[in-house]
Amino acid sequence: MSFQPLCYQPSSVFDGRNKAYGAYVMRKIYEKRVLASVLIAVCAFALAMGGPVLYYNFAMGDDKKPNLNVIKMEAIEPPPVDKKTPPPPVLPPPPPPPPQVASVKFLPPEPVEDEKVKEDEMPPQEDLKDKQIATKTQEGTKDEGVVVVEPIVEQPKVIDKPAEDPNQIYTVVQQNAAFPGGQEAMAKFLRKNFKYPRNAQRMGITGKVYVRFVVRKTGAIEDVTILKGIANCNECNEEAKRLVTMMPAWTPAQQNGNSVNVYFSLPIVFELKD
Repeated sequence: MSFQPLCYQPSSVFDGRNKAYGAYVMRKIYEKRVLASVLIAVCAFALAMGGPVLYYNFAMGDDKKPNLNVIKMEAIEPPPVDKKTPPPPVLPPPPPPPPQVASVKFLPPEPVEDEKVKEDEMPPQEDLKDKQIATKTQEGTKDEGVVVVEPIVEQPKVIDKPAEDPNQIYTVVQQNAAFPGGQEAMAKFLRKNFKYPRNAQRMGITGKVYVRFVVRKTGAIEDVTILKGIANCNECNEEAKRLVTMMPAWTPAQQNGNSVNVYFSLPIVFELKD
């Protein structure tokens, strides 16, 4: 027996069979389709890779091409100057150099070789008066004395104390205002002049009325107001205000040894006795 190799030819596979069947046509054009697919894929890949380059070189105009060599430099404005920052302190000028003192060069003794006068010979004793011994001879500054320059010392600035407002009303002072005669005298004055409103007595209304007023530096009572009164008894509030208004002049408050205006609060108690 002999075996023949199986070929992928549709003529051999479909020999003696119905070639009008769809598989025969597909097998017959399979190789052409594969070749066409490969060619299309290669063309599409080449077009995708080379298309932008061709468009940049041929289709795009020179005016639309980006200029990669142009670099714009813009000046940056300096930061704003803070006006609240104090200016640097002004330094005093440096003192002048001290005056030059006259000096005479000191020469060690040398053996005399001959009678020829040396270039640097010892000066006479009269020339050494008012001079210092140094390594060289120089002329000094001729003046009557040495000028001593003292450093410039700025005097501290005196800050004027702001003037107090004569009409200022204090809430806290060194010495508070007081009723003439003290607390006992004020309690006696309130008991003597206090009048319980009749409607409040009949309805049994009780409570406290807080009165605020200003004791002027002259001792006068002014600006009497009700801080907190009895809600259902306006007559009680008015009675407390009347009592404070008719008070005599107080001893004014003291601040730094001066009489000043001050706020004062006083509770008036409304209580019914059995």
